[in-house]
Amino acid sequence: MANKPAIPTIPPDSAGRYNVLMALKQNVELLTGVTNGTIKPLAADAGIEDIVRKLNEVISRLNVK
Repeated sequence: MANKPAIPTIPPDSAGRYNVLMALKQNVELLTGVTNGTIKPLAADAGIEDIVRKLNEVISRLNVK
């Protein structure tokens, strides 16, 4: 799997644009595991309880506010 490119630092030339871009950057970094760690893949022999737990981990990350 190829690495995703890093999101560059946003120059603070416009406060409004800077705030929007920083919020987007922080959300993308959270979802991709840059700031909150990666979500480990399931084992090939994972059971339904493992799958539910992993799915809940993904949902929790998507719902962070």
